[in-house]
Amino acid sequence: MDVGELLKENVLRGIWDEEEQTWCVVIPVRIFLRLLRLIPRDVDEED
Repeated sequence: MDVGELLKENVLRGIWDEEEQTWCVVIPVRIFLRLLRLIPRDVDEED
């Protein structure tokens, strides 16, 4: 799924930034945390 499809599915919300004249994509916190879990942690936290 690309960003466009996610926007259509209302998973992500786009916000138009008037000053920057760009779209800012807002990711709900629960989805952001879910994405963080998918990222492998290379850093050893047991140090």
